[in-house]
Amino acid sequence: SANIKALYVLGVNEGVMPAAFSDNGMLKDSERVELQKHNVFLADSIEDKVLKENYYIYSILSLPTDILEISWPIENIEGESLRPSQVVLRSIRKIFPDLKTNSYKYQPSENTDEYEKYVSQEISQKIDSCVNNDILGLKGTMVTTVSKLENYNKCPYMFLLTNVLNLKPREEATLKQTDFGNMIHDIAEEISQKIIELPDESGLDVYEDLVNEAYDKIKSDLGFAAYELTERDKCTVARVKQYASKSFMYIKKQISAGKFEVRDTEATFGYFDSKLKPIVIKPENPTDNLNTINIVGRIDRYDVMQAENGVDYIRIIDYKTSTTSSTITEHDIKAGVALQLLTYLNAVVDSYPNGKALPAAALYYTFDSDICSAKEHVSNVKKVLEEEKYRMNGYFLDDKDVIEAITGGEKFVLEQKKDSPKTADEFSQMKDTVYKNIEKASVNIAKGDYPVKPYTTSQKSTCTYCKMRSVCANCANVLD
Repeated sequence: SANIKALYVLGVNEGVMPAAFSDNGMLKDSERVELQKHNVFLADSIEDKVLKENYYIYSILSLPTDILEISWPIENIEGESLRPSQVVLRSIRKIFPDLKTNSYKYQPSENTDEYEKYVSQEISQKIDSCVNNDILGLKGTMVTTVSKLENYNKCPYMFLLTNVLNLKPREEATLKQTDFGNMIHDIAEEISQKIIELPDESGLDVYEDLVNEAYDKIKSDLGFAAYELTERDKCTVARVKQYASKSFMYIKKQISAGKFEVRDTEATFGYFDSKLKPIVIKPENPTDNLNTINIVGRIDRYDVMQAENGVDYIRIIDYKTSTTSSTITEHDIKAGVALQLLTYLNAVVDSYPNGKALPAAALYYTFDSDICSAKEHVSNVKKVLEEEKYRMNGYFLDDKDVIEAITGGEKFVLEQKKDSPKTADEFSQMKDTVYKNIEKASVNIAKGDYPVKPYTTSQKSTCTYCKMRSVCANCANVLD
């Protein structure tokens, strides 16, 4: 450090230097102090972190002997204004009261009109068809999944970056919400059949044992397996397992309440070893590069109820661990961002001989909503009536016998909204809408058409949770 003559410090913004710490742990600082009195040593409190942060800042800023230059951006990549760190600047100005601040802002020196035109309009990204087809490996048949096509409809440019170019954000050694989702789905895959076979009177402890056994089996394959979990992370994982155990118990209760029987779990369609046929769509205007669209996928669970006339009624259940993605609206279906649930339903129905199967329901089952808040302080978790946490939601056939067969008269099975019941004709219309959206998205992908066009409503925007915002938002003016 004695050899450092000049030091340039970047990004000295409020909340960055010093960092802003939030109290989202399980214990309050006063509780930590009390435990320390009894020789129980824990992670640093908020006060300890602040003191250490200030010490580190002092250590860094006191390193240079000749030049110290501090800089900060005045806005982020989305155009939102940023403030400099008043803590740092105030401390330095006490030592150097005559310190001056200079402002630098980029101004294009040439082709200003073209520059303004570029940043103020929606960018239409189009890849040469030959290059696009080489990347995608298109030779007439496109084999894809509905989740990929949903991504395209949410934002074609995001699809280009994530699904075509396979760009990924830098991995961080920390627990993320997606880790919980993968963990729950892997556990569900392990124990789904065992849950079905359990006696109805099985207590919560039985489900906890199943979850713990499954977790021990799959934990080495999870995304965070290579990380050394902190004590807090271990506690979070334990909470997720606890919430999941109760969710699995309610899955069993819902199955037992109605007349539908589980026919298959983790059922694939369209693969070489699948029992269910692929969904095959022929484009209206076929080309050499695209004349057939094969949709493949994996269904979390589908149930069957056989009517007296020999017709099977099909119920699709899709497991979700995020409350933001566990609802479906007609607007989302028409926009092509909610294709999965109905596609899965049609994949099963269409695998039957014509007229031998009818759609009964396409439903989401959201695991205990507390899983979505597992990293928050327990006092911040929203309290909801227990039966409301576990009710399935989605669309179901507007037939009292079918509804009775789903619920068994129990309130904890199904959330019945005003627009949830659908007639057979409405299910057929939604199927046509979904297939048209599949065709449209597939044709546009084959053309190499990837505009920056995020799906946005008054309640949500794809850009809000997009992992590629740092790549596109500043140049395309995606966010207002």
